[in-house]
Amino acid sequence: MKRNAAYMIIMLTIIWLILREEVTLWSVLTGLVFGTLCVLFCRKFLPLDKIAGVNYFWFLLYLFYLIGQMYLGALSAIRLVVKGAKADVISVNTEITNDFLRVMLANSITIVPGSVTLEIKAGRITVLSLHDKGWGMAELTEAGDRIVRRLEKRLIKAQK
Repeated sequence: MKRNAAYMIIMLTIIWLILREEVTLWSVLTGLVFGTLCVLFCRKFLPLDKIAGVNYFWFLLYLFYLIGQMYLGALSAIRLVVKGAKADVISVNTEITNDFLRVMLANSITIVPGSVTLEIKAGRITVLSLHDKGWGMAELTEAGDRIVRRLEKRLIKAQK
């Protein structure tokens, strides 16, 4: 529990430094103080014991990968909207067993423009996704599978 709290404080400090856009001793110290206060204040609400099966190095790398996917997804969504898009619901299997990482995958799908997670149930994720008007269900399922696999492949590395 204490180890997970320490990891959370470090991650919050890194987010603080990114938001401040500077790495100085003062920024690091204030990030550590605010991170510690956040963890202490939210200890009752944060499921730190559920985050036990996560390799934080790979998880941090995943967050940077996700930022790139957000930009690529935005460009793709703009192209689809300008060309004319259709939205359909697909269901994709996931190999992630850790509940925290499964929820992160679902949130990652939602945060990438052009898709919204509707449901997570027993290793399946149901997604509402934008696609070209001419696509059939087979093309949509294949494209959705590809997108989820790219995100999932990196999250599986973060799974212990």
